[in-house]
Amino acid sequence: MKHPVYWFLISSGLITSTTLSFAQAENQTLSPSDSYDGNAAGNTAFKPKTSSNANGTTYTCIGDVCIAYAGASQALTESCFSQTAGNLSFIGNKCSLCFENITSTNKPGAIDVNVNDKTLSVNDFSLFSCSFCPPGSSQKGAIKTQGNSTFSNNIKLIFLKNSSTDSGGAISCTNTGNSAELKFEGNSQLIFSENSSSASGGAIYTNKLTINSGGTTVFSNNTVSKDNSPKGGAICLQDTGGECSLTANLGNIIFEGNKIITTGNSPSTKRNAIDLGTNGKFMKLNAKEGFGIYFYDPIANKMGIPPQN
Repeated sequence: MKHPVYWFLISSGLITSTTLSFAQAENQTLSPSDSYDGNAAGNTAFKPKTSSNANGTTYTCIGDVCIAYAGASQALTESCFSQTAGNLSFIGNKCSLCFENITSTNKPGAIDVNVNDKTLSVNDFSLFSCSFCPPGSSQKGAIKTQGNSTFSNNIKLIFLKNSSTDSGGAISCTNTGNSAELKFEGNSQLIFSENSSSASGGAIYTNKLTINSGGTTVFSNNTVSKDNSPKGGAICLQDTGGECSLTANLGNIIFEGNKIITTGNSPSTKRNAIDLGTNGKFMKLNAKEGFGIYFYDPIANKMGIPPQN
């Protein structure tokens, strides 16, 4: 005997194929054939990978990929990877994905999730790196997202000498609701070095930041240069209600040599690790036995006063 509800669904034609009922996310693989070297490509231009699938896009690596000198002869008009409607994920399978010397106009060099509240996930790479994105100082850094963004369980994460005329020399992660969270969890090595911004956040600009170290984590020699009131030599939280959680779980977290540089009428250079913005606060500042969080550069809020909690 058929269940009455089952019989009703069949008789009224409400059961349809699962292929029609459930929209599919987009899945693509990345292999060494997706690598690009603008210095050896001749007249072949790099073709950015752009998705507008509202159900999300996942790139799975099946080999090492390096994209270098893309946009060298003519600047890219899009990031190397962009998503304009849904979530974006990269699965490493212990392979490497590197972005080097990427030149683009008004877009981050490597990755752009250009839709509010959609997520970015980067996990399980042997090496994920962004360096010299762009090679000059007049573009938009390496990565920009407008929703929660997570980098997890990678062996090496390296952000070196990226720069932006906007906030966040390497990574910008903010949304209209001031709720976007940037997370780094379980990465064996995490390095932000010599990144720069001419607005705020030499390496990172975000609403909320969580770092749970899986190994050594270093922010070194990142800078913000601005006519007046530069903020966040390494990290700057957006002005309203920012939150920061740092946990030295399986490695030290170190801030050293990060600076804010005032270039206006009263030029100055000051050491600064983190600017918490207006009413920003530490939600967590913990270290497992045997590890520590080392601030060789000061912390400040908008008024330049160290936080009390």
